[in-house]
Amino acid sequence: MKKKYKFIHFVNNNQWNQNSSSIAGCWICKNNKSKTALGHVRYDSLWHQYCYFSTVPAVYSSGCLDDISDFLKQLN
Repeated sequence: MKKKYKFIHFVNNNQWNQNSSSIAGCWICKNNKSKTALGHVRYDSLWHQYCYFSTVPAVYSSGCLDDISDFLKQLN
């Protein structure tokens, strides 16, 4: 699975899900240069797939959005 891209990378951060009493996969999206967390990827039960959740105000180029999309496709 590809986790590192030109400007961003994804770090696995599994968290205990108290609602379902199981471990839910969660990935933190970070900027390669500053290591700042930009958002996270986790499974969304309403969409029935992994989705990206931005956690800071950020501007994404089409290339970064393509990279996020590629990562989501790998998980889904």
